[in-house]
Amino acid sequence: MAISWTKCCDSTIDHGLVQADSVWVHWNTVYNLRAETIWTADHKSHHSESWRAILKVRDILVQLAGGTTDAQALITSCVVGGCFQVNKMYDILRPKYAKVRWDKILWDSTVFPKHGFISSLAAQAKLPTVDCLARRGLPLVNCILHWLNIRGRTVNFWTELEWCRSRKTRKHWNMSLIRCCLAATVYMIWQERNMRIFRDHITDGGIILRQLKYVISAKIFFKYEKYSDEIVDVLSYSS
Repeated sequence: MAISWTKCCDSTIDHGLVQADSVWVHWNTVYNLRAETIWTADHKSHHSESWRAILKVRDILVQLAGGTTDAQALITSCVVGGCFQVNKMYDILRPKYAKVRWDKILWDSTVFPKHGFISSLAAQAKLPTVDCLARRGLPLVNCILHWLNIRGRTVNFWTELEWCRSRKTRKHWNMSLIRCCLAATVYMIWQERNMRIFRDHITDGGIILRQLKYVISAKIFFKYEKYSDEIVDVLSYSS
């Protein structure tokens, strides 16, 4: 997206606004800025919501840049071929976060969205209860591994995520099954934790396990119908 732009720090522009033939610019120059510039104007009670939003963004930009002069330089850096590039300014203003390594694991097409959401919270250490249950050796988790015909025992959640990530390039339905199962298990544990804490209701582990198997099986069979015989062989390994 590009907006026609005249360099706002040009000395010929008194108020820091551009396009002098614009009614909007003329109105804000007379009514809001008066004798000030866009860089020095204070927040007033009579300002409209849109103008307050502009001043708020200005304050964020000045704080981010470390001063008015540097903020003007940042704006100028977003001008390409005489046009202001909104996407460039967006990249400057938005928070920067490190790319996570597990996004494609928890947002696999076979993962239910609500399962993926809760599991993503767990991956960010925002569901510490999951780790506590895992350290106690919750039988439900190991029963699921047995159901999937996977040898071994569960470890911490991040190790499980890393194990799945190291195999993310495998397109076989079995890996989708494991991803679906990982996210669904976290979600079921989180849901049961909430039921116990907030409603004082405890669901039998066997019932939870059956519910878990049902939603996973339904999802996998729906997406990989042509492999139904193979899937039945795996999922029937343990009742």
